[in-house]
Amino acid sequence: MLHNWESFNEDNGEKKREKLIDSRVLVSVITWEGQLIKATKAYIVLDRKYTIGLGKSNVEDVYINGQKIPYYKITKIVDAEDTDIEYAAGIDINGSLFAVYKNEKGEVLSENGSPLLDEYGKVWNINYAYNDPYYVDFIPTGHVNIKIDRDLVKRIKRFSIKLGRADGSFMDVLRNRFNKLINGIGDANLDIQSKISIIILLKYLVEIKDQIDASSAGFAFESFLAGMISDSKVADDNSPYDIIVNVGGFEKTVQIKLVDYKSKYIELSDYESNYYLIGIKNLNKIILCLLSSDKNDPDRIPHYGSISVKSGLKMDSMLNDSKMIRFEFDLSKLDDRLDYISQGLREQIGSIFDKISKLEFDVETIITGVDEKGDIVDLDSLGGISSRVIGNTDSIGKEVSDLIKKLVK
Repeated sequence: MLHNWESFNEDNGEKKREKLIDSRVLVSVITWEGQLIKATKAYIVLDRKYTIGLGKSNVEDVYINGQKIPYYKITKIVDAEDTDIEYAAGIDINGSLFAVYKNEKGEVLSENGSPLLDEYGKVWNINYAYNDPYYVDFIPTGHVNIKIDRDLVKRIKRFSIKLGRADGSFMDVLRNRFNKLINGIGDANLDIQSKISIIILLKYLVEIKDQIDASSAGFAFESFLAGMISDSKVADDNSPYDIIVNVGGFEKTVQIKLVDYKSKYIELSDYESNYYLIGIKNLNKIILCLLSSDKNDPDRIPHYGSISVKSGLKMDSMLNDSKMIRFEFDLSKLDDRLDYISQGLREQIGSIFDKISKLEFDVETIITGVDEKGDIVDLDSLGGISSRVIGNTDSIGKEVSDLIKKLVK
């Protein structure tokens, strides 16, 4: 989960400092004044310091996905696009709060060492789970209504239909879909709807890479690839393989891994698969590498044994071997790219999805009696919510009709 951010030597070489940035995106940040604001592009910067000569360490425990990272401490919460902007703390999508300074009680401290208070006068405390929607925005909004659930395969298959399909070898199938996902936005022969589908698919990769925990991300990545690859399906739970692909009437087995590029080795299952797809997470991209179990693969796909050692596949070879087959998905500036291809439709699409999200929450509130903030709603309030649902439904209908007219121009 860590990304190399900076490393350098200090003084006469006796000290070495490495700064690394946690790849997780913080959905909210806390200013030095205690104010909570949304910031979907803020990251945790970790710092490891040790003195070689004295053999002493400055240690403050840091946990990432429940795993202790020794010798590191949080030194900054920064904006990803402007690292000069710093915050006292940040909250991730799981409601975990990370602080630059804290005391033995777990209270977040300001720069002068006093406990940092929120707008209600309460102390920000890292031992509290900030999973209330007030702190962590779980309402899906924006131009893409991203949902990671058990229907993900079906949803990805639907979005990728307009990218076409290919018969032939496994390599033919991959090249057809993945090359369009990589290059399709700039393809003058693709219509606007196909290009918007590409942006949506890339948005799913962003969600898988940044917003869910490692174990769930691995399963979601398998589902994404099963949806993207023609004639494929997710393998059964007790299968040693991840997806099964029908190639020329024959079933081919595929193992899938999603790892951070800081990993040195990638461990595979003991069961040999026909193919291996290794997704490597970087700050603004995912690199997908393809390997085969056939030493004489007709498509000249590299044999996994050529870069394998006892510890697993060598990451250095995955990234640098000239014979490696790679697909690189650029996940940066997706909103800007959508603006460019959709001829100004992003705001209207966003408005529709925003209203759909609010409509969904209102219907759930009526059914359960609990609103999106977790507050219990009395029966007298349901009439107002019902009126809002009707108004939202009418508004969505009008905006959709207007959108269709613009798309078919």
